[in-house]
Amino acid sequence: MRRSLPAVLALVLFLSFMDFSDIAFAGPGGVVIKTDGDITATFGGQVRVIPVYEQNWDFGISDKTLFGKTNPSARIFLNHLNEAGVVCCGYIRSEDRLYFNFAKGDLWDVYMALEFDDVLSSRTVDRSNQTQGDFNSFGLERLNASIKLPWISSRLHAGWDIYAVDLDTALLVYGDDDPGFWLKGGVANVDWQFGYHKKDEVNRARMFPAVVSGAVVRNAVTNTSYDNDRDIYSARINFSPTKDVKLGLLYTFDHMAMRFLLPTGDPCRLLPGPLSVIGNPCPKVNSHHIGPVVTANVAGFKFTGQYVYQFGEARNTGITNAAVTDINNANYDIDAQAFLLDLAYDLTPFVGFRLVPHVGVLYASGDDNPRDDKLQGYVGNVDGQRFTPIFGGENTILADFNIVVGTNLYSFIPNLRGNQHAGLVTGGLLSNGRGDSPGLMLVGGGVTVAPLANLVYRTNAYYLRYDEKPCVNPAVVEIPVLTAPLPCPASPNSGFVNSKEVGVGWDNEVMVWLDKNFVVKGQFSFLFPGDAVRDITTITTRIAASPGGQGVDETAIRLALELLWNF
Repeated sequence: MRRSLPAVLALVLFLSFMDFSDIAFAGPGGVVIKTDGDITATFGGQVRVIPVYEQNWDFGISDKTLFGKTNPSARIFLNHLNEAGVVCCGYIRSEDRLYFNFAKGDLWDVYMALEFDDVLSSRTVDRSNQTQGDFNSFGLERLNASIKLPWISSRLHAGWDIYAVDLDTALLVYGDDDPGFWLKGGVANVDWQFGYHKKDEVNRARMFPAVVSGAVVRNAVTNTSYDNDRDIYSARINFSPTKDVKLGLLYTFDHMAMRFLLPTGDPCRLLPGPLSVIGNPCPKVNSHHIGPVVTANVAGFKFTGQYVYQFGEARNTGITNAAVTDINNANYDIDAQAFLLDLAYDLTPFVGFRLVPHVGVLYASGDDNPRDDKLQGYVGNVDGQRFTPIFGGENTILADFNIVVGTNLYSFIPNLRGNQHAGLVTGGLLSNGRGDSPGLMLVGGGVTVAPLANLVYRTNAYYLRYDEKPCVNPAVVEIPVLTAPLPCPASPNSGFVNSKEVGVGWDNEVMVWLDKNFVVKGQFSFLFPGDAVRDITTITTRIAASPGGQGVDETAIRLALELLWNF
């Protein structure tokens, strides 16, 4: 879901100030040009400049422990991934876009967005291509071409734009800007959407690119004859008995057949030596998500509820345990669940300005037995609590990737950690969400208050707890494999943490509109670690000079100032 929230906000802002009742536009843009023909064009732009300061992202491992002071690789825990790439400590991120919309009434429309998104330096602003890696700073970030199909009361879309099945709740299942096709429509009080998206296509790329003169060079491999991709099929149907109540049912099917070509050319063989932690490079995972969604806004109360059941099978994993002993037939059943409940109340009529408190709980099941053939750790196709209206926000520490806690980009659920093996992948943003993950219980609430028309303050505080105990490899340094920790060794000192208490998160954002097209956001967030974080850091920092490890629990801090122009 790269860079999705600003685009959504920009679209809402654009539509609120302009009236094109007979024209369909898929994207934002406030500059309107009416041509001599029958095509209307709109253009727009976005400039975001965000200076960020971070402290103790690793809770103190790098500078508060002997391990961190004697091992430079310990600083890996300070690094984290966001849309601009791998960042750390203090940086200036800039996300800038040009929007282009063309429409012929409401019959068809085409929306495109060019984007630059990177951490700023003289090198990045002078070049659109980074020579040292595979990622570009500039490109066609959005494409949404649609056409009206009146005979089925729907609109067909093609391209890559924001598509989600549960963005209105907690985004527990799927939301991203993957390329594909989707259909949206409705009749009376029933609406629907169906989608097919290509999440990954690696038939043309080797797992191990060559390194030439310090630069990464991708080796193209075509016509591999393998089903080497990941496809996501999705559907959601809503029924609204009244205008304030919506009852929905969603379903997704995630087919993962990610086959990695080895340097030897043998595509389906256990990796040798240390790389065996990845497991079989030819797994096949079929994961299903299904569940109801309820949103209601009645008498000042807003209720949001969602339940998801995840089931399926991970086959040919090459990973064994006490219950799965045949390495050539190492299959696991997926059996997990998640839910969200949230209740807000609008006090605006009583206080004379906007004041909306809310309380909620989010739960994702964890895997309780590393010795059976079930994967009970919940993993969304691409979940993204950061982009939801309840506990979300770009200023969260959890959803900006934290290796210590085990959270991936956009997600609160710690599915980079687990109790068995990093290769037991059943979903996730970067295809590394572990089905043996510890799960999560989040309980908290917050307040949105707008004492002035151009001033909004939003705060959320929540208690975090693993559903089950994860495992940490007591290695010299727990180097992530596919951004997921190594498996636990089968030894008495196994590395299982003693506590489930992750800690308390507190996120804050102050927004001031100086103009309808310009807003300043001050963000300050904290993650106060609990005993589970202390256990994880204790195991992680075990070295010869400190065999017992040094647990640390410094507060993680993120401070940012965002300047946003949108038109």
